[in-house]
Amino acid sequence: MQRTGGTQLAARLFAQSARSAADHEPFNPGRMFAADISEAARTGTVANLMARICADGWLLKYCVWRAPQEHVHLVAASAAAGYRHVILHRRSAADRLASLAFANMTGIWAADHDQFVATTGARELSGRATPDRVTQTAYVMGHWLDVEHLVGTELRCVTTLAEVHEALVSAGYPPAMIAYEDLFGPDAGVARAALARVLGHLELSPQVGLDDFTAAVRGGGAQATAPLYRRFRNYQQLVTAVAEVPTFESLIASKSGTPRIT
Repeated sequence: MQRTGGTQLAARLFAQSARSAADHEPFNPGRMFAADISEAARTGTVANLMARICADGWLLKYCVWRAPQEHVHLVAASAAAGYRHVILHRRSAADRLASLAFANMTGIWAADHDQFVATTGARELSGRATPDRVTQTAYVMGHWLDVEHLVGTELRCVTTLAEVHEALVSAGYPPAMIAYEDLFGPDAGVARAALARVLGHLELSPQVGLDDFTAAVRGGGAQATAPLYRRFRNYQQLVTAVAEVPTFESLIASKSGTPRIT
């Protein structure tokens, strides 16, 4: 998964399965496998840990860019265990990167105003306007994005995601792929078709009709805060710079652009 949209999609897909779901991003600090991955990294047994997790059949959702080492062993272990995979990617990365920058600046990974105030020390600017949006807008408008760093981040992300794709294909388990823009774009029919392909790939049948399932996914996963993040002072500079970065789709279309995972 790439940041934004993955939590909602994974939660809805997991709800259609009888298997148990692990915490989202289960290897992150404070999550269910955090202590295990720390110990495995210390003892050089990450491959064994991933094999055990996959043998137990946990449903897993994680962001590749948040797991720079684990994904190598997780891809191998999940393929060996017969997992089916879904890759959520984005064709246009600027909003995702601005969201990531905001989260890294403030330590907030969701729209939580109380946490925002506690983290940044910001206060409401007006008692009449919606306080969370007014305060966060003022914060964003006063800050510059580190465009060079974000462009580098995007290049690493799409390259790693393409490596994961190639590794799964090589192992005989090609993933289903779905673009954020198809899932949360203006055409519900495009989203419905994309979700139908993903459900078929996972051999899942939604507990509600496909139209209702599509509406449920789209209703809670779109990046509603994108207009806020576009108020960063140099957002347009980011848009221009990131347009030069290859997309995930362009990388997997060119074998020469996708180094193999080792």
